[in-house]
Amino acid sequence: MNQPSPDQATSLQVRRLFAAPRERVFRAWIEREALQKWMSAGGIQVRVSHLEVQVGGSYYLEAIDTDGTRTVITGKYLEISAPEKLVFTWASTITDNKETLVTIAFIEHGTSMEVILTHDRLVDGTMLMSHQQGWAAMLERLASAV
Repeated sequence: MNQPSPDQATSLQVRRLFAAPRERVFRAWIEREALQKWMSAGGIQVRVSHLEVQVGGSYYLEAIDTDGTRTVITGKYLEISAPEKLVFTWASTITDNKETLVTIAFIEHGTSMEVILTHDRLVDGTMLMSHQQGWAAMLERLASAV
């Protein structure tokens, strides 16, 4: 896949506290049923048709909107340090099918934990805003699911 050059890259970061054990929140990112459940909302149904959670493994998600519009999201796992960190590529029509990079840190804070999601290699402000809103909404849904 094409990657944007570093001088074009734009990054975003979303943080969210969870009143749940870090292991449970981490598992919600790597288990098919959990991932489909918390990513589906607002009329969008997410189907996980392939999920190979290992370094070098890949995933294939399909988001289906109420009007039937389908968005395919694909990527590969680059780093998995359970339950502390996940790093994977992310490409879809929203990224112009360019490979972007998502890094998620799962940090314990006493009885709660924090997810810090960083999405790099977004090539413009529109792409950045779309993903910023999408990730913030998804983390809210994840908090309700765990």
